[in-house]
Parts: sequence; structure tokens; C-alpha cells
Amino acid sequence: MTLTKTFAGFRPGRKSLLLGGLLTALTGLVATAGVTSLAWGDTLRDEERLLPGTAIAGVDVGDSTMDAAIAAVEEQLADRLDRAVELIGEDGTWETSARELGAETDAAEVVAEAFERTRDAGLADLARMRWAGATIGPELDAGMSVPDGEIEAFVATVADEVDREPRDAEATWNGDAFDIAEAREGRAVDTEATVEALTAALGGDDDRVELEVEALAPDTTTAAVQEAADEVAPLVEAALAHTVTLAHGGETWSVTPRSLDATPQAASALAEALEGDTPERVGISVPDGAVSGFVASVAADIDVAARDAEFGWGGDGMDITPERDGRALDRNEATNDLRAALHGDADRVELTVGTTRASVTADSFDRVLVLRQSERTLYLYEGGERADEWPVAVGMGGSPTPTGTFTVGAKRFEPTWNNPSPDGWGEDMPASVGPGPDNPLGARALNWNDNGRDTLIRFHGTPNEDSIGEAASQGCVRMFNEDVKELYDIIPSGTMIVSM
Repeated sequence: MTLTKTFAGFRPGRKSLLLGGLLTALTGLVATAGVTSLAWGDTLRDEERLLPGTAIAGVDVGDSTMDAAIAAVEEQLADRLDRAVELIGEDGTWETSARELGAETDAAEVVAEAFERTRDAGLADLARMRWAGATIGPELDAGMSVPDGEIEAFVATVADEVDREPRDAEATWNGDAFDIAEAREGRAVDTEATVEALTAALGGDDDRVELEVEALAPDTTTAAVQEAADEVAPLVEAALAHTVTLAHGGETWSVTPRSLDATPQAASALAEALEGDTPERVGISVPDGAVSGFVASVAADIDVAARDAEFGWGGDGMDITPERDGRALDRNEATNDLRAALHGDADRVELTVGTTRASVTADSFDRVLVLRQSERTLYLYEGGERADEWPVAVGMGGSPTPTGTFTVGAKRFEPTWNNPSPDGWGEDMPASVGPGPDNPLGARALNWNDNGRDTLIRFHGTPNEDSIGEAASQGCVRMFNEDVKELYDIIPSGTMIVSM
């Protein structure tokens, strides 16, 4: 027989009962807290709030909405955007700020990053923040950025004001000495270094930046130009004071380049001296016409005009004043010689003076026709003696026969008359009349010339012989036909005519 021990009415101990109840309660509490924490996390995400403890750019934005956080961060960064930074240069100061350069903050991007932490928060983190008061939000930094090229452009603007080319020393001849314009250093902004320093200041705490400037030395210094000018100045003075004497027949005339307003070629001489090769002499430039003008003034002292032989009437015969030769400076030769002497080493020019001949000599009056208009008579003189005479008619009041000295030009045998005034005194006459008894020019005509030019005045015959001895023509000298034929035969072209 098997024996079985039965424990009727068995109950666990009291301690065991308490522990079991506690575990059951705790499990329920944890479950409730987890649900609550998750719900709280969903609320944060739905309202776009940041985790408690979140700090951006040193600003506590925990539990803030994204918009509020962005506004708070941008307000925090405003001072950095508006903080003035000065570029300090030797001749000025230029001020700018990150905002003026178009800088923008990255507040929105950093807040968005912080919100990602809210999205990614797990149950444990949420429960700790919700029930234990933990602040485990991230600490992030926010900054600003200047658009590419803006800092470089600002520095370039400053450089435009600061930069300057070096200036070489120069010397200019003022007529008596050299005026020296001193050399000046140039300068150029070191844009790369300045951009780097300004970028650092805008992103940091410095509000002053020293402008980085490089000195540019001139190629030609004041001392070098002064030394060259001291060497060249005596040569310039010697060139301007170079005296040239023009001489003729015991008379002299002196001139210098300075008196002709010459300009020394000082600049080229100075350039040679600066190269270490000082010239032996300095060239000059004389104004156009200055040399020829001076020669003309000398010629005025030398030249004597030739005098033509002159016809005069004395008593019953001719009175001839003989010609006189003149003299004239060879101006072209003198001008060329003087110019060469002024530009060279010569100090004396011997002038060439030639003889000028009279155009009318006493021989011209060896055979001369003398028209005495008041006597209405034409005389022929040969060798100063009266050889023949003829009665004539001369021009009437409105068309007088000209006075003066002329020569016989073309000789015309049985000429054709062409009406010289078809609209005036000849309007009732034919256009022309051929040879014959009615020809107004008669049987012959001898033209009057003045310096080779036909004057339209003639000795000629006439069919109106009753006019001889009167003032009856249109300016020509009428003769009896027989007389003009004689004149035609004995008088050659070129014979002198004196009308008085």
C-alpha cells in the first residue's frame, strides 16, 4: 500500500506575497511611464520643439519651437553681423561689417539639425527627460558666412583708393635752369593678406585690421636726376649762348640760339646722362622762320635795290636818268649756313652778296617813241636826238590814252577790227571789219604792251583822218594811214614807248 501525504489548505508566506505584488505594480508603472514618454515625444515632434537642454550659439533654446529658436539664434548673432570692423591705413580708415558685405547666418540650418535630435530621441532619453528632469539636448554652434568674393571686392575698392604708381623724378629746363620734380614712392595693397586678416576679424573679436601695403620704389630717384641735371645744365647754357657772327664787307651781325627763342634738347641730353653717357654738346631746336627772319633783317641792311633808267622831258628833248645796279644777299645760302653754324661748332659765316641788274637800262631809250598827248604829236628819238614826228589823235575824256612806259608788242599788217564794245559805244557797229578802207584800224596797227601783257591800246591808222590832232578815240592813238605804214616799217617790236 502506498501512502500519500496530503497538505490541505497550503498558503505562501507573507513576504512572498508582498514581493509579487510589488513587481506587478512596478511593471504597470513602467508601462504607463513609457506610454506617457512616447506620447510626450510625439508632442515635441508635432509642435516642432527642440529637446530640453538644447543650446545653439550659447542660447538655451530647449523646448522652443523651431521658429522661436531661429529668431533667438539670429538675435544672438545680430551683434556679430553688425559689428563694425575698420581697415586702418596710413592715409585713411575704411569701415565695414559682415552684414554690409551680405553675410547670412546658418541659424535655420543649425536649428533644423537640432530638431533632428528630437526626431531621433529614443524611449529611454524621452523617459529620462520626462520623468527624471534630465537635459540631454545638444549644444550646437551657429555662425555666419559672407558670399564669395564680397570681402575681396571690398578690399579691391580700398586698394583703388590707396594704390598709386611710383613717380620717377623729372627735370625740365625752364629757360635758365632745370626745375626738378621729385620722385615719389608708389604703394600697392597686399590684397591677399588684407583679405585674410579681414576675414579673420569678421569671424572673430577684432574690430581693427591694419591695411597691408607694399611700398613701390621709383625707377629714377631725385638724387640721380639732380646729379644728371648738374652735369647737363652747363652744356645747355653753352648751346643757347653759342654766338655766331655773320660778316660782309667789314660789317658784322651776331646772333645766338637764345635770341632766336631756340629750345634746347635738354630732355634727351638728360636721359643720356642718366644712362651714364653724358653728351659732349646739347642740340637745339630753332622755331620755324626764326633763322630766315634774322637773315631777312641782315638783308635789310645789305640789300640795295637796282634802279631802272628813267625817261624825263627837259626843254625840247629827252632827259634820261641812267640805271643803277643793286646788291642782294643770297638769303637761302645765308640761312642754310647760319642754321648749320647754330647747330654746330662754327662761330662765323661769311655772307654771299650778289649784284642785281636794272630791268630798264639807258640803252632801252636809244630808240624811243615819245607821245606828247597835249601836243597830239608822236616823236621818234634815236640816240637822244629827235629823228621824226607824226601828228596823232588821242583818247577822249571818257577813254583817255594811258600814260607811262610801254613797249611795242605785236605788229599787225592790214588788221581785222573786232568790235571791243558791242554793248557800249560800239553797239551800232558791226562785230568785225576786215581789211579795207572802212576798217577802223586803218592799214596797220602796233600794239602796246605793259610787262609783256597786251593793253588793247594801239598805234593804228584810221579812215577818219579828220580826227587827227584831236582827242577823239576810245584810248588808242590814231595816225594817218601813210604815217602808220612808215612807223610799221621802221619800228621793231620791243621799242620803248613813253606816253605823257
